[in-house]
Order: sequence, then C-alpha cells, then structure tokens
Amino acid sequence: MGERIVIFGGASDFSKKVFGNVDLFDPATRSWKELPPLPTPRKSSASAIVGDGLYVIGGHTDDTYRTGGSVNERAKLP
Repeated sequence: MGERIVIFGGASDFSKKVFGNVDLFDPATRSWKELPPLPTPRKSSASAIVGDGLYVIGGHTDDTYRTGGSVNERAKLP
C-alpha cells in the first residue's frame, strides 16, 4: 500500500487455528501498526488494495481447506 506493507490472515500448524489479524509495516519508520482484524479469519486467500480498502478474496476459514472459499470482504485501511 504505497510504500507500506500489509499482512493479514494466516494459520498455525501447531494449533490448527486460522487468524484474522491485519498488520501494517512502514519501512520509513521501521514500525508495525495493528489494524482492526478481518471480519472473517482466513488463510490462502487473494487480495487487492483499491483506494483505502483491502479486499480479501476467497481463502479458507479452517485448517481443512474445505470451508470459506466464497467469502469476500473489505477491510478499511488508514
């Protein structure tokens, strides 16, 4: 997002938990900022930034890869 990096979602092999965290890294200040979480935690999704929105497309909402493939949401970025 511009010169900043946005990371979101993911999963843990240990806990089998899927995450909805959204974090922003600013290389100019070398600092991280925690943003509001995704409405639906997921892993293995696609994404695009349009304006001030992070669009998260598809992905899976559990560790089986069987759920959530049609979930599409927008997270507002600062």
